[in-house]
Amino acid sequence: MRQATVAAAQQQFDKANELLGRIGPDDFHAGNFATTIALDQGNLQRAIALAEKGRALAQHREGMDRYNFDMPLAVAYMMAGDKARALKVARSAATAPFQGLDKEPTVEQADRLVAAHAGAMLSLRLGDVAPARAVQKRVDAIAGLPSSIVLQQFRTLLAARLLENSGQPQQAMDMLKPLLQRQPRMQVRVAVRDLALELGQQEVAQEQAR
Repeated sequence: MRQATVAAAQQQFDKANELLGRIGPDDFHAGNFATTIALDQGNLQRAIALAEKGRALAQHREGMDRYNFDMPLAVAYMMAGDKARALKVARSAATAPFQGLDKEPTVEQADRLVAAHAGAMLSLRLGDVAPARAVQKRVDAIAGLPSSIVLQQFRTLLAARLLENSGQPQQAMDMLKPLLQRQPRMQVRVAVRDLALELGQQEVAQEQAR
């Protein structure tokens, strides 16, 4: 896996796929990585096939492994122009991580909640605001929310995306800008770039695109 990771980082995708193929066709984590590579290559048929297979295998696993293929599959469907299937999977990705959440260790809870936020934001991008509002409401109601910088950023990001969706791009930008000083996630930088373009702030957009 390490050699495949290095090859993929160098955009040597054929070599990475060859190395992953040596691991075995049914290796769960190799399949997840191969799905990511297929998306990077724009090989959507392969990405969908791998993600569908991985998602079926995930139902028999524990922890975050149960949800690792949801977002790649939703993104692959979206990129392929299949909005209906993409939205179906994204909605599931926004709700499934809450199942049995209170029984999980703190780290697992944080990872699951980040995954739910990702599903909610993709649903919002695909035109359905309900999952985003539902995730926001459910997370706000959790007592003793896990302390996680990544989760905090995703909560702020979701709130900003909802503001943007309601026609308040400047308020969304004001909410996100402080995160740029705190090692922001890529998703934060993308959101700031999108908002900057919408607001006509070309310099800000270019800075986030670097």
